Amino acid sequence: MKLLKFCLIALVLLAAGCSSAKLAPSGPTGPSAPAETTNTAVVTPTNGSSVGSPFTLDATATACSSQTVVSMGYSLDSAAASPVNGTALNLQVTAAAGDHTLHVQTWGNDGSTCDTNVAITVTAAAPPPPPAPPIPTPALTCPTGL
Repeated sequence: MKLLKFCLIALVLLAAGCSSAKLAPSGPTGPSAPAETTNTAVVTPTNGSSVGSPFTLDATATACSSQTVVSMGYSLDSAAASPVNGTALNLQVTAAAGDHTLHVQTWGNDGSTCDTNVAITVTAAAPPPPPAPPIPTPALTCPTGL
């Protein structure tokens, strides 16, 4: 039920144009609040690595603050995460050249959210391959003397 409430609040904020709003998890807050723990493994890219663009994001998660993971998402720098149902991400990410923070976010079945941050440097994309050579057009000759 808490996950449904969280999703509805997130949808309302997105509809209102608050795409960068960060929702506080429900439950205790302040210095006595328990730290978020996550069993998220970002296989690629690794922290501190240099990658081309696009690069492969490969990550899995099993728990977020002792809750079963129901969805994951990712974002670059301060962009809002796009949730994907399930416990794995394997996709191509396009990014501009430069230093970035890749945020892999997980959502638990009772409303918890957990972040795993990976610092990466995106190098300039490789130039596209040259165009294929033109297909030669056969020379046509007309018979003479007909």
